[in-house]
Amino acid sequence: MTDISLKLEIRPDRPIKAEHLTILRIFDDVAQSLNIDYFLAGAQARDLILGHVFNKRTGQATYDLDLGIRSGPVPLNSFPQFISGFSALLKLPLMLVAGF
Repeated sequence: MTDISLKLEIRPDRPIKAEHLTILRIFDDVAQSLNIDYFLAGAQARDLILGHVFNKRTGQATYDLDLGIRSGPVPLNSFPQFISGFSALLKLPLMLVAGF
């Protein structure tokens, strides 16, 4: 299979906010340790691509990070493990990290 995805990079003159980067790194560490796929959605995903990659002004109105996880069907015999991993993500002190 050929990878035809674009390789996007954050422009050095438009860095991501330090508090957003901190939150994303913490979330990524936990998600990877639990082997959970996730994605960034919403206004921040739009602003990341348009503003920080393509240098287009978006008129940012929100500062929250909308993160989703992909789980697919969870077999009953592994459901407790899934709940345990999901609970670990919910326990992250993200609001404290961001300074809210």
